[in-house]
Amino acid sequence: MAKMYFRYGVVSSAKTLNLLATLHNYEVQGKKAILIKPALDTRSECVESRAGLSHKADIILTENDFIYNYSNLLKDADAILVDEVQFLTPTQIHELRLISIGKDIEKEIPVLCYGLRTKSDSNLWPSVIDLMALADSIEEIKTECAYCERKAVFSKSLQKTDERGMNISWGGFIPVCAKHFYN
Repeated sequence: MAKMYFRYGVVSSAKTLNLLATLHNYEVQGKKAILIKPALDTRSECVESRAGLSHKADIILTENDFIYNYSNLLKDADAILVDEVQFLTPTQIHELRLISIGKDIEKEIPVLCYGLRTKSDSNLWPSVIDLMALADSIEEIKTECAYCERKAVFSKSLQKTDERGMNISWGGFIPVCAKHFYN
């Protein structure tokens, strides 16, 4: 039985590196994994880790796209991997859930979602609210606070963010513990 996974962490916790390692493992086994990223991530057409690894995305979703529009590509997939899942819409999260249980497609497909749990204001992303409710497995990818040895639980913005909680420059975030988030 396929499952829907949510693997989350703060900035610089190696989420994308983990995703790319998982993708590599599927490829080594001769399996086809579909790589999805949101169009809101405008840095590149590839999924790129800070460690320098990258892979071209198979699907780049806009806010208005339906994942089922790509059913011809998905039918041969052994897994679906999603980077920066917090930028998807709640509707797209629900579509991924239905795909994982084989609704309206020929087979169940495991869906592995990677992204941030909270915005830099500590509130959950709208899509993550649904993802946390729907996922079969929720796993934290851990890292340390930039200022101490405590576990980082927030991505603190060192710059101003827009109304969606997004840092316009895609930089200027650091992983912090609760103490350093509120200081």
